[in-house]
Amino acid sequence: MDVIGDAASDRYQNALAAVINDENVDGVLVILTPQSMTDALGTAEAVVNIAQRSSKPILCCFMGVVDVSAGVKYLQEHGYPVYRFPENAANAFGALYRYSQWLSRPQLASPKTNYDTKKASDIISNCLATGETKLGEVVGNQLLACYGFNVNPTKVAKQYKRRLPSPRKWVSRWL
Repeated sequence: MDVIGDAASDRYQNALAAVINDENVDGVLVILTPQSMTDALGTAEAVVNIAQRSSKPILCCFMGVVDVSAGVKYLQEHGYPVYRFPENAANAFGALYRYSQWLSRPQLASPKTNYDTKKASDIISNCLATGETKLGEVVGNQLLACYGFNVNPTKVAKQYKRRLPSPRKWVSRWL
């Protein structure tokens, strides 16, 4: 909607209120291109007044530097974004849209968890009681299993001592 460059702040406020209240509008970009009679501060006050009563995003692009600085400062002090160029504001709207899509993505159901905190506590207590401050693979896997991690069954192999015949007997067989 073009309110023309000589618009007073009340015309901006009325136009912005009409646009933001339209159910087919998701957000508004207010572009101010100052003329010699433009009241940038009044326009900024009108934007803030409407924005505070709306849940829809309102972004501003106040073109120029010196003529609009009071309005830019007012918007920034009230937490409303102001861009120097419309392209930057359009990029911000694109980011807002992508973020809204991400927020409304389907949520996966949380998996049911069945933790055995009692057993985990016992494992840790036993380790501390025996002075073990570092967990080995077997105990570490047991602890992980208490919290739902799938771990491979692990056991420590026993040392098997087999008595081998003396090397002299081997040598005598081959000689």
